[in-house]
Amino acid sequence: QKIRSGDKILLFGKRSYIVVAGKDEFHCQYGKIDLKRLINKNYGTKIKAHLGEEFIALKPNIADLMRKARRGPQVVLAKDAAQIIAVTGVGKDSIVIDAGSGSGFLAIFLANAVKKVFTYESRKEFFEIAKQNIEFAGAKNIEIRNRDVSKGFFQKDADLVTLDMEEPDKAIRHAHKSLKPGGW
Repeated sequence: QKIRSGDKILLFGKRSYIVVAGKDEFHCQYGKIDLKRLINKNYGTKIKAHLGEEFIALKPNIADLMRKARRGPQVVLAKDAAQIIAVTGVGKDSIVIDAGSGSGFLAIFLANAVKKVFTYESRKEFFEIAKQNIEFAGAKNIEIRNRDVSKGFFQKDADLVTLDMEEPDKAIRHAHKSLKPGGW
């Protein structure tokens, strides 16, 4: 696959860095790299920094991106998101509602496995962090809303509703109404 201008790249070497193809230059302790040289090259291409250190330009996966995501409130880590996916059986055709976006980590991990994620965050500062992380991860199948879910959800027939929030008991009735029969 070809690298296009604006694509995120994992520069893999003695240390790894996430960069954006086409931006000017990237500077690190191993030297500088002209990121424009990567455009129209294939992922897997080797590139040298001006001091001679070699890196491989790879397509970052969700785990690579999440290591660089901004943390605000407590985050749900990959091992916990994987357990949720494994136990509930959600997959490529599933619709998920995530209440309590926090930093957006759970929504992003779930979006990597399901058709669509609707995530809600009532606190404006957390909403902004989650929104930035969702954009950074390039998760196009997430819809985020700055809304108090104790007032209800807009979606119906969800396969899964997560309530990672303060006072989840205030949203249980709404979660139940939004789930399809057999949903989690």
